[in-house]
Amino acid sequence: MIEIPEAQTLAKQSNQFLTGRTMTKVEANHTPHGFAWYAGDPAQYPQILTDRVIESAFSVGGFVRIQAQDSEMVFFDGVNLRLIPAGTKRPAKHQFIAELDDGSALVVTTQMYGGIMAFAKGAWENGYYQVAA
Repeated sequence: MIEIPEAQTLAKQSNQFLTGRTMTKVEANHTPHGFAWYAGDPAQYPQILTDRVIESAFSVGGFVRIQAQDSEMVFFDGVNLRLIPAGTKRPAKHQFIAELDDGSALVVTTQMYGGIMAFAKGAWENGYYQVAA
């Protein structure tokens, strides 16, 4: 579960390390997980996110929201966000990966359950998010 202080820290770290990076390759649902939730079809995530520049990140309650030009990502509940340095082997199992233009990668795995959302800017609505906001 991403708690409020952790979401704030993840957003701060995302702004520090991801802002200005271009997502060069994106894959979602590489390792299917019965309790990993996606916005729409995860097979469309490459189309939604590839070649987008990450502009900013912020937290709302326990949600981490990352803006990338005309697209956005939201991560919540039991997901684990990790920045894998360039030249480091990627984990074999993951629910989301965004390769970045500097050779690093944002990798997301799901523990018990969690949300990995990617969508056109402003296109995602969620009651829990709206209450947190």
